[in-house]
Amino acid sequence: MSILVFKNFTETSVEEKEQILNWRNSDRIRLKMFDQNIISLEQHLNWISSLKQKKDCLYFFVSLDTVPLGVIDFTELNFLERSGCFGFYTDEKFTMYGSVIEAELLRYFFENIDFDLIKASILESNKKVYLNHKKYFNFNDTGVFYNEKIKSKIFNVILSKSDWKKREASFEKKLMKTLNIQEFVWK
Repeated sequence: MSILVFKNFTETSVEEKEQILNWRNSDRIRLKMFDQNIISLEQHLNWISSLKQKKDCLYFFVSLDTVPLGVIDFTELNFLERSGCFGFYTDEKFTMYGSVIEAELLRYFFENIDFDLIKASILESNKKVYLNHKKYFNFNDTGVFYNEKIKSKIFNVILSKSDWKKREASFEKKLMKTLNIQEFVWK
């Protein structure tokens, strides 16, 4: 049995920070992001350092035991409205873990951060992720708009804590068993 570990970016090693940057700058991931510019190592390290002072976002490096899997983020955290946004990506060798990572990040958001509404914006080029949000997690559409800068449609979705609770228990346990995951650890 394996342990899925979520480590705050500010606690990552130099090697983990470099892995995050390599994923982020890869065409497979970068071209499905709003900011599609290549980021230098210096910019990346400065940005991670700046996260220590930020209260409106959290970023986590995800690994299965010691094997790097991907990244999740919570952004636009609004403590008055009890809402926020999320995103994530996985190494191309480990995309099969995407649903269990998403299930766990939603559980963490609704139970540990204790917010009531989570949002996501997905580029048209990443439509498979949009469809997975809807099919497996019951996200609701809030609109589609066109982003002129990146020349793409953007699909916006939301999920409430009450809608998540209807789906959470059976779904997460099934995924853990299927992928042989014993527990989740957040650092």
